[in-house]
Amino acid sequence: MLLPIASVWMCRVALSSMENASAEKAVIRFDSHNMRGLWKVAVTIAAFSFVAAFLVSRFSGNQSQVPPVDFLLGRLLEMVISGIVLFVVVKLNKPFNFSQLWRIALLVLALDMLSQATFPEMTVLRCVESSAWDLIVLFAWLTLSDVAQHSKLPAPWVFGIGWACYTAPFAIGSMMSPAYSGGEHDAVIVVALMFVLLLVSSFCLEMRDQDTKWLFAELRGEPVSAPADYRSLEERCEEVGKQHKLTPRELEIMQLLCKGRTKAYIAETLYLTENTVKGHTKHIYSKLDVHSKQELLDLVER
Repeated sequence: MLLPIASVWMCRVALSSMENASAEKAVIRFDSHNMRGLWKVAVTIAAFSFVAAFLVSRFSGNQSQVPPVDFLLGRLLEMVISGIVLFVVVKLNKPFNFSQLWRIALLVLALDMLSQATFPEMTVLRCVESSAWDLIVLFAWLTLSDVAQHSKLPAPWVFGIGWACYTAPFAIGSMMSPAYSGGEHDAVIVVALMFVLLLVSSFCLEMRDQDTKWLFAELRGEPVSAPADYRSLEERCEEVGKQHKLTPRELEIMQLLCKGRTKAYIAETLYLTENTVKGHTKHIYSKLDVHSKQELLDLVER
């Protein structure tokens, strides 16, 4: 009952902050150069949504039947988690990013599964499960808000596409759960679903990945270059490459290095081995007479 009042108050605070802030526009971080990198965001939202819907439907049934005490405890747990995140970011001024946000959701889901397996008779632990569900909604909304603010795409398109990545897997998970007659195989299913989430976390929540680093960039401790600079950066790389007679492959790798890509990312993108990329990098450094990535960037930006 208090949420509508709190929402109106927080919206007024946000609008007031916008009026008092600088008129400078938000930096465009997502455009044609790197928009395709957001597939990892879509996969993360979809995977967490499907697993949460399947597990909640399978082991707990209709959430509208949750006892009031469990419901209130679930909302309290959400507020505690959100409060901790805000305290770390705002009060302690610690860096925070997309990967950390979704690892919180993974942790809460894991705690839910552990509590279900260890203490199935304690219905009060369902508050953890409902919190996991709602936190996924919250984190998805926050992620879409950041993309919409720093993208050339209209906000309704961003929210429409992103929200479909949440609702479609959620609907599929909810429908598949009753249709599955697992019984004695329930434990295997839980382990398999959590294993899927671990795989998604490993591939899509890589801390060093440049595509997801642009999400919540303002909350990070180090500056993140805007992709709007990439077109001129590529042109400058081409000029330097021609001057020093780089091969087409070396030029391609140099452009990716200047964009902050890791050697592992370059190897995966260009279908090369990481050792091959390292070899090309040595040749690039030798031809340009530089000894580090920073020296390479300084040369290109002259």
